[in-house]
This record gives sequence, structure tokens and C-alpha cells, in this order.
Amino acid sequence: MLTARGVALTGLAVVAWMLGRFLGVDELYVVSGTAAALVVLAIVSTRMSSTRIAVRRRTAARYAHQGERIPIELALRNDGRLPASLLLVEDRRPPAIVADGADEGARVVVQGLRPHQMANLEWHAVGNRRGRYTVGPVRIRLRDPFGLAERSRRYRGTDEIVVFPAIEQLSTVGTHGIRHGMDSSASRRVFHRGDEFHTMRTYVVGDDLRHVHWPSTAHRGTLMVRQHELPWQAGAVVYVDARAHLHRGTGRASTFERAISAAASVLAHLQQQRYDVRLVTDDGPGAQPDGGSQLETAMTRLAELRPATDHSPLPALRTVEQTGNGVLVAVLRPPPDDLDLAEHIEVRALQQAGHSYTGRIALVIGHDDDVRCATFARLLGLGGWHSAVAQVGTPLDDAWKRALVGADIARTVGASR
Repeated sequence: MLTARGVALTGLAVVAWMLGRFLGVDELYVVSGTAAALVVLAIVSTRMSSTRIAVRRRTAARYAHQGERIPIELALRNDGRLPASLLLVEDRRPPAIVADGADEGARVVVQGLRPHQMANLEWHAVGNRRGRYTVGPVRIRLRDPFGLAERSRRYRGTDEIVVFPAIEQLSTVGTHGIRHGMDSSASRRVFHRGDEFHTMRTYVVGDDLRHVHWPSTAHRGTLMVRQHELPWQAGAVVYVDARAHLHRGTGRASTFERAISAAASVLAHLQQQRYDVRLVTDDGPGAQPDGGSQLETAMTRLAELRPATDHSPLPALRTVEQTGNGVLVAVLRPPPDDLDLAEHIEVRALQQAGHSYTGRIALVIGHDDDVRCATFARLLGLGGWHSAVAQVGTPLDDAWKRALVGADIARTVGASR
């Protein structure tokens, strides 16, 4: 297959031959013949060049945050008996994945490979939008040294990369040092097996005989076993109102993307504070797959979350109410404008869902309805919530600090234990 340069040279050969015949200039025949010979040699060279190139891709990580670089390695090996000519290697990627900050795909030129020779290539994928993306397949084009002809081969192997939402660092005001539990998971949960010795109890059929405490057994005349307890930690639920009809704006400036980023920031912050985190959205509660951490699972769901078509938050709020009684962080938008907030059924359902939680924090995402957002935040504050309005385009930490003013959850925990 001729490249654009090869087509141009072929056209030049034809024009030179026609001018030579019309003008009777022998030198033009020489130019025409030379150009045609170069094209023929280029085609023969690419046809004879080895096309048995094995390719293996290695992706350093499956997950990344927006703007984070992921190294991707390509290993090429010539399995043929003939040398490979000039290779143009291109690893396909979606528009949301940028190669080394450039606008074009990951392209590398390899100056040919001898039989059984290997070449290692590397490029960096940078995700500029959250989501799940497919990198690949690799396409290799074999060209002659003059770039007049080429042969192309596409491979099937692909890799998936999940780009997490953007995360902002949040202040530890009000949440620093919460490591002693806030809900039922933080209570002293007694199990037959665990990490800490708790007390003695009478042997029950089915108990592990390795836990029998023989001195106590000899003293009391009956089998006694050591009872252990599992370590406990703070629990937190992050609820994101993802209903499409409530959100405003488009792209990164939309309230929906702001809510996703805010939820991701809160999840990462609470995880750093050693919370047992869980995400609840309008597409269902979070579930932890085998081998994945809770934070990783929640971030993956946020990366793939799309605006929900359901107009009612009641199913999601029922899940929130049944999940636990630790810390609840709700990332919200005000209910529709056609009803009074004080009497709105969604506000009452939200207040009801938060009753079983020790600490309740609300981040109201504002756009062009500042008055209604502020009213909504004040109304939640009257119901015992610590709330603040987080405007699109402003630092989330400012709203986080305002929400936690006077909400020293650590003291609340101490008072509730």
C-alpha cells in the first residue's frame, strides 16, 4: 500500500513521463524512470520485510486519578527470519486518555528489528476525564526507508484503565483522630476468633479447642475458652444524589461532576482517617468485590457513575437509613423549585434517614440558585445536620470547614460511648 508520499511520487513519475514525451526532453524520462523505480523498490521492500512481530503490553496500574501518569510498556519481538524494516508503532487510546500530555496518540518509530531482536517502548497515559477506558489495540505499520509504501497489522490485545474522579485535600478539622468507632461496628463485637483477648466463657460445642484455657478449666472444673473480639473502626456512609433532573451545567463545570468529585474527596479523606467507608448512590448501594478495597470499589463506582433517571430519592435514602449509625456525609442538590423546602417529602425523608447516625454532614452543591441552596442548608441545620454550600469552581475544603464548624465529631463520639 502506497503512502501519501508514494502516491505523490508516482504522480510525479507520470507527469515527468508525459512532459518528456510532449517536450521531447530525454532527462524527464530519466526522472520518471527513477521515481517509478523508487516506488517499485519501496513496495518490494515492504513485501519482503518480516511481518511476524509479536507485541506484549504491560500497564503499570489499572487505576489512576485525573492528571496522573500511568506508564505503559510495549515489548516488540521479531519472530520472523527476515529483518523488519522501519516500524511505526501506534497504541490506540480514546480521546479522554492523553499520551504524555500530547493531543495525538502514542506513536513510536522503531528503526527496524533484526530476526529475534526485541525492542522495549514506553509511553505514559494521562486521564483527563473520569471513566473506564480501553487502551489498544496496537497497530504496527511497516514502511520502507523512504516512506513510500507500508504494510499495516492490527493486534487484538487491549487493557482497561479506570480514571478516578478528581480529589481535593480536605482539612482534618472535626474528623482528626476518629479511630475508635462511631456505630455498631465500633461497639465491642464479640466473636469466637479475633485479635484481642476479651474474657473467659464456658465451652460450647463447636468452639476451637485451641482456645481452651486449661488453668481456668482446672480451677472451675469445666471447660473454659478464651473469648476474643475483632478490632473495630469508625463507620461512614457517603450518599451522593445523582438524579439528573436536579443537576445544572455541562462538563466539568456541572454540579453533577462537582458532586462526584466532592464525594470522592470525602471518601478518600475519611479513609485516611481510618473510617470503614461505604458509598450509596441512586443506582444502588455499594458492594465490595473479592480482592478489592472499599475505597477502590467506591472510587470505581464514582468513575463510572452516570446521572440517574429516577426522580425519587426514597429507595436510596432507605438504603442509607438501613446501612448504619456512624457518620453520614450527604452530597446533595436542593429538591425541585416548585415545592416549599420545609414541607418537601424529600427533605423529610432525608431527615428520617439521618436519625440513626451519630454525625450528619451535608454538602449542598450550588450553581446559580444560591438562595435556595442556602435555605436548604439552613433547613438541614435545624434538623441537626452540619451543612454548607459548595459552589462549583470553589475549593471544597472551604465548604468542608464551614460544615464542620462546631461539629467536633470526636467529642460527639466520646459522649455517645
